[in-house]
Amino acid sequence: MRKVTTMTTSNRAAAPEVQHVSVPPAPPNAWPPRTEEPRPYHDGDPTMRMRRADPALKTPAARRTAISLGRQLHALRQERGLTQEQAARLVGWDQPQWARLEAGRVYPTLATLDLLASRLGVRIVLTPHATGLAIALEALSAAA
Repeated sequence: MRKVTTMTTSNRAAAPEVQHVSVPPAPPNAWPPRTEEPRPYHDGDPTMRMRRADPALKTPAARRTAISLGRQLHALRQERGLTQEQAARLVGWDQPQWARLEAGRVYPTLATLDLLASRLGVRIVLTPHATGLAIALEALSAAA
């Protein structure tokens, strides 16, 4: 048993009342279980980043597509001299959403691609390949 001291006052002018309370120790089977060392990392264990990633990015081909789109969006944004915040506002998003897309951490839906194409004034070309889906951003001409 360990002793815990608590102090209470009922009146600011009065001296505090001290109470000694005995607290029983934690049982040996308390949760979380205590281990001497954490389990070692093994090849194939998911990293924290992989656990938080978009579930659609499970395949390497999907990751390549998302990263390719992100790099192209980054280049387009830099070419136009926009910050992430400004680019996000063009699309109607907040900056973290844009940053995730630009970093390739989310796999865009067709609705997202349509939104990007219409708001950024680009054409998005999807081309199927044996290794996955190739994606390209093309600037729309002034005549179009």
